[in-house]
Amino acid sequence: MGIFRFAGTLACVVSTAALALPVLAGGGPGDVSSRENSGTHFFGEVKDIAGFRPLEGVRVRVAVTGTRMFLVVLTDEEGHFRLEGFGRDIPGNKIKVTCEKDGYRAVDTSHQQMGKHPRSPIGVECLLRRQKKSSADNRS
Repeated sequence: MGIFRFAGTLACVVSTAALALPVLAGGGPGDVSSRENSGTHFFGEVKDIAGFRPLEGVRVRVAVTGTRMFLVVLTDEEGHFRLEGFGRDIPGNKIKVTCEKDGYRAVDTSHQQMGKHPRSPIGVECLLRRQKKSSADNRS
């Protein structure tokens, strides 16, 4: 497993073949030069559905369906994240995005490709809800 730190964000790259895939920092979501050198990249934000407050430290997992390859990135203090894609050979429609944070559960995760090109960036929004503590949690 490789770990990279960029722009205040932690990203892990994991593959069953222990293949180290690069996670590149670059320009914003519309940065054409980074798109030409890598696969689809992802950007977005995660919010608490109660008041739509941004959530820091949410684990955003981007996985390639039908494989064991995935990337994990943490959201920053504004609830934003950004990560490069897996490579030119993996299209954006073969990707599944999930968001997790201790004490929260996912309510909705939506994503939209930002253009018609197969490697156009994909914008993601995750909404999480704080979980109520169970009576077992209150006794501890």
